[in-house]
Order: sequence, then structure tokens, then C-alpha cells
Amino acid sequence: MKRKSSSGITLKNGEYEKKTGGYIYRWTDVRGNRHSVGAKTLNELRKKELVVQEEKVRGVSRASNTLYEQVKMYLSTKVTLAKSTRANYEYYLEHSIKNAPIGKIRISDLKNSDILRFYADLINNEGYSTGTVKILHKMIHPALEMAVKDRLIYNNVSEGCVKDYAEEQEKKYALTAEEKEEFLSRVADRYPKYFPFVQFLFASGVRLSEAIGLTWKDVVKRKNMGYINIDHQIQYRRIDGKAVQYASATKTTAGKRKIPITPEIEKILEEQKKLNASVKVPDNYSVDGYSDFVFLSPKGMCMSHNTIRCMMTRLSRDSKKYSVSIRHVSPHICRHTYITEMATKGCDLKVLQALVGQKDLRVTYNVYNHLDDQRVQMEMQRLGLVR
Repeated sequence: MKRKSSSGITLKNGEYEKKTGGYIYRWTDVRGNRHSVGAKTLNELRKKELVVQEEKVRGVSRASNTLYEQVKMYLSTKVTLAKSTRANYEYYLEHSIKNAPIGKIRISDLKNSDILRFYADLINNEGYSTGTVKILHKMIHPALEMAVKDRLIYNNVSEGCVKDYAEEQEKKYALTAEEKEEFLSRVADRYPKYFPFVQFLFASGVRLSEAIGLTWKDVVKRKNMGYINIDHQIQYRRIDGKAVQYASATKTTAGKRKIPITPEIEKILEEQKKLNASVKVPDNYSVDGYSDFVFLSPKGMCMSHNTIRCMMTRLSRDSKKYSVSIRHVSPHICRHTYITEMATKGCDLKVLQALVGQKDLRVTYNVYNHLDDQRVQMEMQRLGLVR
């Protein structure tokens, strides 16, 4: 005899009416695992049953993993991730996904709208940048794709969830000679202890993390021209509100390089050595085995990434005390300026690519090839077409 609901509707196999109200459907998946879904009404329940039946046809086994568990499992399979990238992913996994409501939802119950709302909430309420949301998406999307291939779910609900987020990229431009001179004068005036470090960024074209990680052991003197060995960097991760520094390999294999010690760089290093003489380094101070750093903070430790960036932003702002206007300056703009200056002087782009440690020559070329009004004006003057 067929079972019926309290309203007289015949119940199908696996359907049950709860004494407390609502309905539940129980079934066994292709792997022999028992599952159930519930709903307030029979119509709602049967819509869910259609999804279950489709999963059965596709041979999908409804997974018990939560989103957090699935992403964590995915990361455990990535054996080639750089140490810095893995640290980045694990940080966001633990601080952005684990404790969020979405992190506790089983991947079989996730909806596209869940992902969209999660990303929107991070930007609108948590102050995340679109760049950070895209980092999270680089974890969530492949983790769910793995679940699809494992036949745990049949659809990746995160597909296309960041297509409306415009790429946030720092505008590529090089400072003019006047802007560079003005900015350096501001650093010398306001932050003299950081002056050699900023000079070094402009004179070498190295990345901020590479400059911070430079040790005296990396500085190799030669009779004619020595070199600086770039094979590591110091990065940081903010944990519980505190910045923790750690060492890692260079950003890419091309980043491992030797840069010549030019007379300008040699002078900068000598000035920094003088400054270091008045700085007390904490006993046994090191970062993952690296010590005797070239550029020290006033506290005798590695310079802070945020301190440098904030200082540059502060000095870029025009105030009543500055008569010359300059564009925003950042460590990466120092690097763009170096590349543009070297290319303008006629440096072979392949050599320049090696000097700045870029994997793709097109990246080096595109930095230099960025046109602005200042460059157009200078070229017209060089050609004698304008005064």
C-alpha cells in the first residue's frame, strides 16, 4: 500500500513526511553512501529530487566535503606551488574561507549565487580589493573543478563569478627626470634614513621584496665591476594583525640573476653602510636563515614593505610645502622608471630583460613602450620639431 502525506498526496519511494513539519528524501548514491535532503513543502522537495536523479544519471556521488575542506584538499595536491604562493593561499583559506558561512556549506549544496554573494560581501563589507577576490577565486574555482572531475558534483558553480570584476593594475608609467629628482629630494628631506634604499630602487630596477632581502653576502666586489646576486626575496604575510616576514625564492626562475655594481650603486651601498653603523641589530636576528641585511630599518631589522609603500604614497601627495607636482610613486614605479631610462639610453632589451629578471621579453618591452605626453614631447624636441 502506498504511503500518503497528511494532505492525501501519495509519497514516492524515499519520500517521508516529518512529524515536526516538512518533508525529507533519503537515497543511496553510486558509492553506497546514504544521503538526505529536506524541504518545507513536497513541491520543493521534488525539485531537489530532480537534481539528485540527474546526479545519479551522470554517475555523480554527492560529496560530503564543505567548501573549506574541498579547497584545503585541492591545495594539498599542488606540489609545485612556490612557497610564497602557497603561504598566500593558505592564509586566505584560513582567514577568509574557513570561518565564513560559505566555507561550511557542502559543495553539493553550493549555488552560483552563494559564490557571487561571498565575493560581493568581501568587497563591499570587508574592504577586500578585486585583486584579492581573484586570488580567492584561483583557489575556489579549481577546487570545485577537481570535484567535478572526481564526479562528486556535476557542475562548477563558481564558473564566471569574477567576469565582471575589472583587473586592478597599477598604471604603468615612468617618472620624468624632474619628477624623479623632486621625489628623491622629498625623501632626503623627510626620511633621510630611507634615502639610500629609495635611490637603490631607482638605480637597480629590483623588486621591493628583492631589495629588502639583500644581504652583504650577496654583494660581490670585483676589481673592475662587481655584482649583486639576486636569488631570494623577503616577503610578509599579515597574521592576526601582525606582519610576519619570511624568505622565498625569486618571483620567477628568470628573477634569479646578477646585476652589476655600477658607480652609482657602489656609492649608494657605501652610504647605507655608514647609516648601518649607527643602527643596533637585535641579537641573532635572521629571517629563515638570512642575516646581515644591507638595508636596515631604524630598529635594525628588515625594512617593512608597508612602511616603504606608505612613505612613497605620503611623499607623492602635493602639499603647500611642495612647489613641484609629481605623479604617484610606488616601488613598482621606481622599477618602471629604471626600465624606461635604460631603454631610452639604448640598452639592448634582451640585456635589460635579464637585468630586471623578467621571464617574458614582451613584459619588458611593454613597460618601456607605454606612451605618455611627456615622452611624446621629449621625442619631438629631440627631432627638432618643437622647442
